[in-house]
Amino acid sequence: MKKIILITGMPGSGKSTAAKIFSDIKVPVVGMGDAVREQMRERGIEINDINLRSFSAEMRAKFGPDYVINLVSSKLNGVLASNDIAVLDGVRNVAEIDFLKKAGHETRSIAILTDKEVRYSRMLDRHNESDSDSFSGFELRDQKELKFGISEVISLADRYILNNSSFDSFKSSLLEVYQQELENTQTKNT
Repeated sequence: MKKIILITGMPGSGKSTAAKIFSDIKVPVVGMGDAVREQMRERGIEINDINLRSFSAEMRAKFGPDYVINLVSSKLNGVLASNDIAVLDGVRNVAEIDFLKKAGHETRSIAILTDKEVRYSRMLDRHNESDSDSFSGFELRDQKELKFGISEVISLADRYILNNSSFDSFKSSLLEVYQQELENTQTKNT
């Protein structure tokens, strides 16, 4: 059975960093936020914090809470055609997990936990096009993520990684969890 490692966490927690770590060790990564931004570009919508959250909320209201997973499902299936394990970056609600399970995928979720002040500082440093440059905007983004259902996904995670300190510590914890999941997958497939 193919396995999908789901990465979740609040904005600025380290999801993109985790995805980069996985990508660097040649684990295929599919980004849910990337798919949403691609849809916005195709529609000519400027990508910024307010537009991204509004667009995501509008599309989920129109097409259901599994809107984003539907956007990436064919890409994810393509990756899994030639890999036993893949990473899905940016899971935000239980409907997305249910979608994957109904499709017959084994999922394991990693919630990245990071203090609020650390997350805000990181967001200011990274200058991502979808980040707010004010603390009130940052808090508003958190509230929108919570409305999408991310708190339930975090609370139901299989694994938790604390990401408040060094990059090396975070990377080590992440790779340890990955190695355990890889060994479990290989054992099941033999």
